[in-house]
Amino acid sequence: MSDVSSVGGSQTAQQAHSDVEYVGEGRVSYGGATMSVMEAVSMLFVERAEVFSGLAADKIQSSQAKLKEIKTAREFLQKMRGLKSGATGDSHTEMPQDMMKWMDKNDIVRSGDGQFGKTSQGEFVRYNKDQWDVCITNTSSHIETQTDSNQLEFLKLKSTVNKLDEAVSASNKMYDKNYDAIKAIFR
Repeated sequence: MSDVSSVGGSQTAQQAHSDVEYVGEGRVSYGGATMSVMEAVSMLFVERAEVFSGLAADKIQSSQAKLKEIKTAREFLQKMRGLKSGATGDSHTEMPQDMMKWMDKNDIVRSGDGQFGKTSQGEFVRYNKDQWDVCITNTSSHIETQTDSNQLEFLKLKSTVNKLDEAVSASNKMYDKNYDAIKAIFR
């Protein structure tokens, strides 16, 4: 049974290993069916491939969310640069509400030295050129962090896809060997 345990690596494959029972004459019971050891191992590879397929889908979804966040951050960064250019000399420009909420939601530190106030639409803050520089620097750092995190996510995705490919390839090889063995018997 050591061949079956080497298929492991995923919880599903390890659980399946405990469900495999040797019934004699080179046959095993697995999933309520009796089959050859080769067929059982092949089924375990298929199950393993299904697990990796699900993991890959999760990693793709996570990466898409990070890319969306990076896009949003870049849009706000561009707006900040425009607002900074409007804050000349001693003048200040107001940070839009959606930008404040986004920065707060993402724990991006805003410059604490701005002109604060309230209107009927909520709080506002106005920044001068130097204060916008703080916001721009912190948003740029956020973008770098998200980009690095997304690159790591892509590496994990690549590893998962490689494992999925290995599982599918191993399953195909097992089927081919089983087919060749059966074919040789009937020659």
